[in-house]
Amino acid sequence: MSEFDLFDECKKINSLFNEEKEEEAREALINLLDYIRNNIDIELQPLSHRQFFYHLIRMSGLYPYLDKYIEDAIFEDKLVYNFFSISDNKKSIVLHREQLRVLNVLLSGQNVLLSAPTSFGKSYIIDSLISIKKPKNILIIVPTIALLDETRRRIYKKFNKYNYNIIVAPEKEIDSSCNNIFIFTQERAFLYINKILKLDLFIVDEFYKIGDEDKMRSSILQQVVIYFKSISKQSYFICPNVHKIECSFIKDIKFINLNNFKTVINNEEYIDKIDKEFIDKDKVLLLFYKSNPYNIEYPESYIDKFYRLLNKYIKIKDEQNLIYVYKLADIKLILTVLLLLYKDYLKININSETSKIIEWISKNYTENWFLIEGLKYGIGIHNGKIHRFLAQIQIELFNQKKIKTIVATSSIIEGVNTEIQNVFLWSMKENKKRISVFKYKNIIGRAGRMNKYFKSNAYRLSYSKFNSTKTETLKVDINTENILDYSDTLFDKYLSDDDKKNIDNFREDIINKIGETEFNDIVKQNITKNNRNDILNIVDNLCNINTYELKKELSVFCTNEWMNKTEYLENILCKYVKDEDVNKISQFIIVISDIWGKGLKNTLSILTKLKIVNVDDYFKFENLVSYKIYNIFSDIDTFQKKILLEEAIDMSSFINNLQNVFLPPHVYTLEEFGLPRMLSKTIDESGIIKFNFDEKDGINKTLNKFIEKKDDIIKLFDVNSFDYYFLQYFYDGIDIKI
Repeated sequence: MSEFDLFDECKKINSLFNEEKEEEAREALINLLDYIRNNIDIELQPLSHRQFFYHLIRMSGLYPYLDKYIEDAIFEDKLVYNFFSISDNKKSIVLHREQLRVLNVLLSGQNVLLSAPTSFGKSYIIDSLISIKKPKNILIIVPTIALLDETRRRIYKKFNKYNYNIIVAPEKEIDSSCNNIFIFTQERAFLYINKILKLDLFIVDEFYKIGDEDKMRSSILQQVVIYFKSISKQSYFICPNVHKIECSFIKDIKFINLNNFKTVINNEEYIDKIDKEFIDKDKVLLLFYKSNPYNIEYPESYIDKFYRLLNKYIKIKDEQNLIYVYKLADIKLILTVLLLLYKDYLKININSETSKIIEWISKNYTENWFLIEGLKYGIGIHNGKIHRFLAQIQIELFNQKKIKTIVATSSIIEGVNTEIQNVFLWSMKENKKRISVFKYKNIIGRAGRMNKYFKSNAYRLSYSKFNSTKTETLKVDINTENILDYSDTLFDKYLSDDDKKNIDNFREDIINKIGETEFNDIVKQNITKNNRNDILNIVDNLCNINTYELKKELSVFCTNEWMNKTEYLENILCKYVKDEDVNKISQFIIVISDIWGKGLKNTLSILTKLKIVNVDDYFKFENLVSYKIYNIFSDIDTFQKKILLEEAIDMSSFINNLQNVFLPPHVYTLEEFGLPRMLSKTIDESGIIKFNFDEKDGINKTLNKFIEKKDDIIKLFDVNSFDYYFLQYFYDGIDIKI
């Protein structure tokens, strides 16, 4: 637009509307909005021209974009704008045309599966529906803890003060006579099958996970959907970029496909040739080898990819960038190369905005961690392994533009809202296969945000001829990985004859070993953690030794005797853990068993000195303990009780400690709320709130203590410290300002 003429640009867009080319017109309008924001003072344009422009915004259905212009809009456009304005308990929000369309269908009581692009504003529909209909009991399923926290923060701020209990962690007692909003991952929801008996609204976000390649997780989600859909008055399922769905158990649902209604524009580009070379290939080669001191073998294509990545990245380094990788190892490699680029060639000054978090990480973790070096230059990391509060706070700093670049795995793409301008796809493969169009669109959809960035860019470094216009069908095959018995359930009619035969054989085998009554009791409780094959392996091992030897093997775990020798843990883990160093895992568990007393930094120092793990691997091992190792011992405990009966070993304390990585249970849970364990330790030592290892109350009672004793807790921390920043972030998540 060399000589900008607002009226002329509006005429072109209006012609597209007149020709009924609405999608093309909307895209042209978004481009115009972006150009005006970056280049034009709209107030200097003639009023009649501005009103023409505002009218086109209204015609596009993108009513929220009228917000800053509404005072000068014509009466007709103001009328429509106000019609699409609704209250969500705290303030009025303006929905766009298709949001209101979906909301009206939901308000009519219909079950809905909505497929719409990222940045559509799907969460506004949920909030508006709850605000208007005020359902009594609501269950929201999300796939990850990161998205659970984001959803909890949003819902808590809007509905906690309106007689809703917000429940995000398992509670022993559920009062269904109260108004409850449950926000769970599928694993947590699975525990409530046959315990929650009635729902008014059942919501599944990122519904595509129901057909996920992770068969165990998809199996759990499928059972959760089948059960809770059957007891709920209304269901609302949400996913992006699906144009058709084939699923046997949701045929009675209205499928609304709005994937073509875009609120932002994602420009896609394969980076091939470099227009302007900022750094040549020889220098890139040098950076690559300097970043790889252990001479790990990488494909030669990495050098060329780095050459193209770095030359593009340098041009836009001051914008908000995401570099997506598939493997955790690539996070460190890419971050290290970027750091060398900044230090050796760009001579960029250290980012003062992140100095406090750098000081905090050095104090509480270690001074020697590549994340610290990255943050010095405004580069963060995000993956599913690092501590939740660290991931959360980096996203917070990124959205505040204090961090400019995030190098991340898929943990960031599953619904986490970020304000990203550019996405670089370092990885276009998973498990040696090219990623699907569906996943590709979900990744690039992280960029662009309604009312934040009208346009965004997605840069591919491989697959020049990747066809992103291909439509996707979500095919849901029934996964039976963790179904122990299908009799007296809702799953029976969805299972094939082969599925039933496999389950029947498993059932018969287990009953022969522990008895029918005991087996039925386990099924009824819904407490097993592993798939059928792993459970069968556990039961076989428990039954293949005599009672005396079994009690001897397990009895060390009802005292602290297991801490004396790694062989106690190794003897059990070697039967169930494959492709992992069982000796290292056993040493790791013994060292972290006193983490609440010694603190994380001292524990990390011990682990490093003993060459068990360093900080890079610490998070992987902690996740392994709290999930996989916990699941193994949990199922061992479940079945040993049925085998040994009155002689059963009480392993509950040890198993709870595995689940909470040897922290008091509420301390570990509070990390989901954004409160680091280090702050919880300070609060515990002050006596203001004491955290117990045998905590019986639910997390909501502890949250109430934080609210009641807020003033005393605040006094423990320097207002200029990053501890205080974390405390503010935590309290903000429960709608308390400090």
